[in-house]
Amino acid sequence: MIRVSTEQTTLDALAGINTAYNQVTTSQQQLETGYRINQPSDDPAGTTQALQIKTSLLQLGQFQKNINSAQSFMNTSDTALGQINTLLDQAKSIAVQGGSNTLSSDQSAALAAQIQGIMDQVAELGNTMNGTQYVFGGQMTNQPPFVSNNGSYTYNGGTSANNSDQINVDFAPGQTMQINVSGESAIQPIFGVLSQLKSDLQFGNASAISNNDISAIDSQLSQVESAQADVGAKLQTLSSTSQYSQLEQTNYQNYLSQIMDTNMAQAVVTLQSAQTAYQAALAAASNTFQQSLLNYIK
Repeated sequence: MIRVSTEQTTLDALAGINTAYNQVTTSQQQLETGYRINQPSDDPAGTTQALQIKTSLLQLGQFQKNINSAQSFMNTSDTALGQINTLLDQAKSIAVQGGSNTLSSDQSAALAAQIQGIMDQVAELGNTMNGTQYVFGGQMTNQPPFVSNNGSYTYNGGTSANNSDQINVDFAPGQTMQINVSGESAIQPIFGVLSQLKSDLQFGNASAISNNDISAIDSQLSQVESAQADVGAKLQTLSSTSQYSQLEQTNYQNYLSQIMDTNMAQAVVTLQSAQTAYQAALAAASNTFQQSLLNYIK
């Protein structure tokens, strides 16, 4: 009976040492890493909460990346559309001049050459790139959407007919936005209008210029301005969403810090207490072992 009691006493002493030692090592690890939770067993409930928060942060981070990319893409598109708008205004001014019956053939030819120059510039803007992506080619962002074709230009990008004209981006949970302006609908018609104006100037058809070409240019101006307004509204939406997303990320980070991070001052006190308890457990075990040995000898 005495030997069984001695064995149990020894086991209890060793368990006390082990518990105190684990408390010391845990406190040391918390101070070294700066984290209160270093393995799931440190706080199972806290670990579950931390994993959920990290998942939310990853999702918010991806949405923020999408927003940043979309804003860059759309700002580039907006700038190009503004320049196209300016070119259309220039074309309208030329059309007003060309609608006069007092122009000589040489003057009309000179105006027609200016319209060709405007068409070339519109095509260059239609092939605007944001980084490595052509912004007006729909989903076909890896190739120029406008190709020269006998003085005019042909659209070679994604089309509505094959559902490749839109680029959509997820920018918030359950929310998707089309971030591109389709060159097929917003820019390609401009070439038809300017080509007709150029032809009417070359043939001195002042009546067609006055009655048809000027109003056709006005229609294209409205189309471009409408596209710009749509881009502007979407950029505002992205901006407000981005601000809210960044606030959410900050709140989640703070909450995660509360769960995960070590309270340094408290951890120092805990370590000191654990070290004291460990030394006490060692001393108690030593006394226990000595007494057990004496009992065994007796």
